[in-house]
Amino acid sequence: LARDETPGGEALPPPCLDRCLALLPNPGTPSGGLSYLLPHGTQAPGAARTIASGSAEAEGLEARFEREGMPSDLLDLNFRQVADLWPPYCLVVEAADVAALAFTARRGSRGAELGLVTLPAFRGRGLAGRAVAGWSALPELRELTLFYSTATTNLASQRVAAKLGLPFIGSTWEVARA
Repeated sequence: LARDETPGGEALPPPCLDRCLALLPNPGTPSGGLSYLLPHGTQAPGAARTIASGSAEAEGLEARFEREGMPSDLLDLNFRQVADLWPPYCLVVEAADVAALAFTARRGSRGAELGLVTLPAFRGRGLAGRAVAGWSALPELRELTLFYSTATTNLASQRVAAKLGLPFIGSTWEVARA
């Protein structure tokens, strides 16, 4: 069904979506997303202290989290243990607090997709862009094509992509089981 679709950049559901859903047992509600190419070494305005996974500073922070437990604001966002930081990652920190986190949500042999979260107390200050820029410069990702994706409903994330000037490459659709 999808093979016969006309490629397009709009975020509307593809015409074949209803026919695809009819083929699935107990389909849930489809959700749309937007996908952007994330160039290596993307620049972000502003200045913020970043910590890259694998660095001595990250190892110290991870050891502290192992010893003392994950900070409550990270726990609230389902980062329950150090492994949930999904390396390679780039943290933006203020004082001793993690303010934003760019992590590897998906990784294959040719590409990687960024996951991004800004902790509630730090939102609206441009720190997400700094985390994205730091992640895009990580040496472990140098040989991969990088992607930034977001839900069509996540306007804050779309603003980050716009501020960074990321090229839009297309819409995505996901159907979770009901």
